[in-house]
Amino acid sequence: QKQEKPTAASTTTTESSQTKAAVQKQAISESTPEPSAEEKEELPPGAYRARVTWPQGLSLREEPTIESNRVGGVDYDRELIVLEDSDDKKWQRVRLPGSGQEAWVKAGNVEKIEDEE
Repeated sequence: QKQEKPTAASTTTTESSQTKAAVQKQAISESTPEPSAEEKEELPPGAYRARVTWPQGLSLREEPTIESNRVGGVDYDRELIVLEDSDDKKWQRVRLPGSGQEAWVKAGNVEKIEDEE
């Protein structure tokens, strides 16, 4: 009995599928970068890094009011950058590291991360 060897076409198809999967995986990891300790983005004057302390996470809002449109959320224990407080100190404008997205969160639900330098 003869054993059949894989044809060049079937080998190419398998390699092609693996290459496509690797490229897709790389594209996904590049589109959602996780900043490393060495690459942390520069903070504007007065801004600081903080962690979400509210167990349910926080809603991100367009404006500093509860009636404002919700534009996303940030999970418990996630890092964010506090840019400023609202005039009444009830809201904080934040930026999500790596994405550049800015929005407002209810004040009092984050704690400042002390620099580890």
